[in-house]
Amino acid sequence: RADVRVAMIGNDRPEKQHALGLRVFSQLEDPATTLEVFTDDGSHLRSHLLRMDRRLSRRITIHEGVKVTPAIMREVDVLLHPSSSESLPRVALEARSQATWVVGFNIGDLGQYCEAAVCWGDVGRLTESLFRACAAARAGDVPPPVQVLSVSEYTDRLLGLIEELLSERSCWGVLNGAPLEQAAREALDAWTDSEIGRPHPIKRQWETAWEQVIPFFAFPPEVRKV
Repeated sequence: RADVRVAMIGNDRPEKQHALGLRVFSQLEDPATTLEVFTDDGSHLRSHLLRMDRRLSRRITIHEGVKVTPAIMREVDVLLHPSSSESLPRVALEARSQATWVVGFNIGDLGQYCEAAVCWGDVGRLTESLFRACAAARAGDVPPPVQVLSVSEYTDRLLGLIEELLSERSCWGVLNGAPLEQAAREALDAWTDSEIGRPHPIKRQWETAWEQVIPFFAFPPEVRKV
């Protein structure tokens, strides 16, 4: 096929990195490759489009307030999802369930559904991943299928994860027992280097929110529990 349809899906929030997605897409010079953005507010993106080459901006369409249904997702060849913060990436799961390529950073659980696990901030490799995904879609290739969990299966796994996160051996359990901020910082480093913590990609999320976590350590353990 000649044309490739790329999509970005998500509300206009800083962590969705839509402007970065535009920058990455702008590296694709093929006039038959288009980008459709589904968001709640496209005014921020339109300001970026005004500064772009007109030939490129004509290949980009912004949809505001449009619900992305499975029928729409089936028409998408590549989901470009340059988010900087993800836990369970629902939109990536939906894309892969429709045999759609996903391009994004290795954030939270997003990386396992992407064409390649790109380290956060590596725009060059993200662009390369988008090139490969578009080429694969143009050749008629599809990514391996993924199994989307049922509501009950997802609930069971989520409850198990919450139980694990609240246990004394979890990252939160270790931090909660630290008397002061410095001790908590050392506990976080020790936990992420341990056999239990090493497989978890949670350290970056704690570090991102560290300024919001710090005030917690001003309170005694009894207050923290409440």
